[in-house]
Amino acid sequence: MVKKDTPEEQILHFAQEQIKKQWLN
Repeated sequence: MVKKDTPEEQILHFAQEQIKKQWLN
């Protein structure tokens, strides 16, 4: 099963990374 990252998914992943960084700070 090939997974294609849609722009929306890319945004969600980016947002999750930003949230993680904020929590760690």
